[in-house]
Amino acid sequence: MTVRIHLVLAIFLTLLLPGISWGLEAFTRPLGQSAHLEMGNFQIYPINHFGNALYLKQTLLKHFPEQSVRAALNIRDDRGVLALVEEQDGMLKLELIRTADDQEGRLRKGRGEFYEFADYKAGVQQVFRVQADHIELLSPGVRTASGLTLNDTHAVFYHISESQEVEIAGQAKRRYTFRLHLVKRNAPGKVLLRKLRIQDTSARLRLGWRGLSILTATLSNGGVQEYDLRDYAPGFF
Repeated sequence: MTVRIHLVLAIFLTLLLPGISWGLEAFTRPLGQSAHLEMGNFQIYPINHFGNALYLKQTLLKHFPEQSVRAALNIRDDRGVLALVEEQDGMLKLELIRTADDQEGRLRKGRGEFYEFADYKAGVQQVFRVQADHIELLSPGVRTASGLTLNDTHAVFYHISESQEVEIAGQAKRRYTFRLHLVKRNAPGKVLLRKLRIQDTSARLRLGWRGLSILTATLSNGGVQEYDLRDYAPGFF
């Protein structure tokens, strides 16, 4: 009789209480276990556990048997999902989850906390960084973020703001205008260097650092330009 009462009570709770189970592929949450974490359309269950899983709109997206998923973020134009996972040794890294057959994006680990994503077929390039249990999109609103370079204190990347046909030495060429974004590595957010524009006839700009504030840009003709970024964003130094 006691077993029957417990069985009826369990069925009653499963039917009436929200958040007990999710979708056809979700597993049931036993009473007393850790709660799930809601992040927009994403759910993580159970939180802060190795072997947990990531759900999208309450449908299983991926199970992480040897890791712990901590956060997730949609890539622009639904080109996949980034999952922030913790390894057994405590290291954090980003993993790319493709959610459609036509997705051809690649995720590249940069130095330090930075990652670059590129799906050239879809025309989407983005820059991300990992901070604690957070994935920060550093390039919202732009499609061509690339060229990440960093030193010990700062990082810079660019996007192409415009391109136009020009005639140079009697030849028709395309000239690209690059806008630069500056990131301070020990602080959230970034700043667009509004007064700094670089132009070149190549769609790829080679950036580098000299010291802690001098940015170098190598152009397609071999010329090198230098910019002291303290002149463009003094509050970031």
